[in-house]
Amino acid sequence: MILAIGIGACVLSTEAWAAGSITFGEVIGLARQNPKLVNEIEEVMNAQKIKRADISCEAGRFGNHWKHLGGGRSLPISCAIGKRNLGIDGDIEFLDARGKVIIGGMDNPRAFGTARNTKEKNLTWEWND
Repeated sequence: MILAIGIGACVLSTEAWAAGSITFGEVIGLARQNPKLVNEIEEVMNAQKIKRADISCEAGRFGNHWKHLGGGRSLPISCAIGKRNLGIDGDIEFLDARGKVIIGGMDNPRAFGTARNTKEKNLTWEWND
């Protein structure tokens, strides 16, 4: 069984995550998985006349104990878009050098040394004013 790690578990693991900046372009790239999310972002930007350069975002950051992912960014993501804040969450799969899912994800101690990439999926989001 392929296990996609829920972000709730990731947030609770302070050894694995810290906050770090991420570009809005990277966020939109991820958001393209769900056209409804992209439309909502564009509606908020248009309603407030916000430019891409004026949006700041943060994402989870892998710690240095990740051999290949250390410093990389992943879910959860938060963006300040004018007067609104967007939080994006979802599931993360950890992939080895051949692109195969690492069974057990973050609960598998080997993941810290063998994960080379991640795949974010099943995005959920929430807007706050």
